[in-house]
Amino acid sequence: IARGCGLSGVCGIPQTRDLDGGTIVRPLLSMSKAEILDYCAENKIEYVTDSTNTDTDYTRNRIRAKIIPELKAISQGAENAAARMSDSLRADALCLEGMAEWFLAETRNGYFIEAEKLCGSPSAIVSRALMTLYFEISEGATLEYDHVKALLALAEKAVPHSSLDLPAGIRAVIEDGALGFTKAPKPQKNFDLSPFEKKLSQGENVIEEIDAVITLENQQKNQNIYKKTMKLLIDSDKISLGVVARERRAGDKIRINSMSKSIKKLMCDKKIPLELRPRIPVICCGDEIIAVPFIGVADSYRVTADTQNQLVINFDILR
Repeated sequence: IARGCGLSGVCGIPQTRDLDGGTIVRPLLSMSKAEILDYCAENKIEYVTDSTNTDTDYTRNRIRAKIIPELKAISQGAENAAARMSDSLRADALCLEGMAEWFLAETRNGYFIEAEKLCGSPSAIVSRALMTLYFEISEGATLEYDHVKALLALAEKAVPHSSLDLPAGIRAVIEDGALGFTKAPKPQKNFDLSPFEKKLSQGENVIEEIDAVITLENQQKNQNIYKKTMKLLIDSDKISLGVVARERRAGDKIRINSMSKSIKKLMCDKKIPLELRPRIPVICCGDEIIAVPFIGVADSYRVTADTQNQLVINFDILR
């Protein structure tokens, strides 16, 4: 961020700019070309003229070659007036940036600010505050004027759950009466119900088709397992065949709470997100579904007071 110019960028090139490890200083910005040439002549200093300086295809050169001479023809003090205006704008910007910092310190909650406070404060301060929040969450990106204008309109309407997509994968949203910034979710790998079947063994079992890991571990019933994963407890003494994980199929049912229910309906009842459902396998013993992560364990395989040994199944989605 340019010192004295800030994210708003209204002051042109600053005379000093902080960078990692030092500061860039431009002491000649306040001097005219004539003054620099006179100084070089008086002190016999050789200089080099950039060959592109005469190319008026560049906007800055067109201004120097055509606009400034016309302004000076109208008023000899045009250059000095422009310099004074730049100094004035820089001072104003410093003041407004300081006020925006104070405003943020008083109102921000993470990357959110109450919409009412945004709408009730001067737009010059609010704009800078919003640009600062965006700069932080985007890790260095800046907003254009049209983006800021759209953000102010979003805050004024304050429609719950309304949003605005911004560059750098950032989304502005209205939540609980506040406007804030979030990082838009990264595109997820598409999963479908493509057939797969994997025989599960003790330890970790990677299921590449759904990008997940199923871990099996035999335990005595009185032992506790503490893991940050989806855990299913099964009476292992009732398992006569091997345990297999496969994709959910049309018509799959599981008997839970003395009722045989469609797994698809159970997922709807539990409000499991649509994008997650294809990644949830069914755990089978032979042709019988004995458990489904996020749904539960079939009645006939549940751990009870009479259970001696239990099979702990941990289901962990990798990403």
